[in-house]
Amino acid sequence: MLKISNGLFWSRSLKKFQLDRNDPAYKKEREVGKTISHFILVVVPPFFIGFLLLIIWKFLIC
Repeated sequence: MLKISNGLFWSRSLKKFQLDRNDPAYKKEREVGKTISHFILVVVPPFFIGFLLLIIWKFLIC
């Protein structure tokens, strides 16, 4: 989702998002979003996130 939104990740309406997509005032937000997406998708493998979710789910149910 962060790659699709070009790093913009704060909640906003669709119309506001389209206006802010290329606004230079949101450059820092785009940089942070791209850094987070790189960390989550490249550094931390997605299967590890799924494994953690399964462990948490097991402890919450039992």
